[in-house]
Amino acid sequence: MKKTDKKKLSLRIALFTASTIGLLSFVLYILCYPYQEEYELSEEEVPATVLRSFNKLFPDQKVTEWEYENDFYEAEFFQNNLEIEAYFLINGTWVKTSYEILLEQLPAAAADYLTAQKKCKVKDITMIKTQDNQVSYEAELAKGFLEWECVFDQKGKLISRERRL
Repeated sequence: MKKTDKKKLSLRIALFTASTIGLLSFVLYILCYPYQEEYELSEEEVPATVLRSFNKLFPDQKVTEWEYENDFYEAEFFQNNLEIEAYFLINGTWVKTSYEILLEQLPAAAADYLTAQKKCKVKDITMIKTQDNQVSYEAELAKGFLEWECVFDQKGKLISRERRL
């Protein structure tokens, strides 16, 4: 076989392999995509175990929206015009609650960090309490079309800052 024929054959094999991998990746993405979505649920679709746990933890709250996402049932409700989201497993185990808060409610170190980001707009700030009594804070920053999520520990120390897609 000539040297040019070998190059052509190698190129054809490489193109075939790349297109096959690309096609398989696309098919897997399409097959898995529905499982990555969050789904709104009616209260009737929420397991009784989850409803009981929610009503026990938040007895006087009215859920405005139920969602299912990544194996969690999420109850969204409001208190003093601020959004609260409580997360539960299918067996009713409470996992965490996310509270929308104001900049002034952050620990000083976190508030100072966010206000120092002069060219960015602070979009959402949440306090997260978990079942093991851990508290953390998350804030979304935006600058034009770019967005970042900042995570702070209980004392306001920056843990991570990741760009969101």
